[in-house]
Amino acid sequence: MAPKPKIQNADEAIRWIAEGRTYTWMTAEHERKYNIRISPSGWSYFRRTHGLGPRQIRDEELIP
Repeated sequence: MAPKPKIQNADEAIRWIAEGRTYTWMTAEHERKYNIRISPSGWSYFRRTHGLGPRQIRDEELIP
């Protein structure tokens, strides 16, 4: 039997990701609302398993 997912509301998490929220913000907000802490790797895993693209955290045009 698979373990119960820690992320309590997948639709909410997808919305946060679409809004461009940081993993730090999502971790704090999820812990505040549900009293469950999610690690940055947990958010990354959630993205992959839900078919969401990787985070764009740097501007490739600024890199020489």
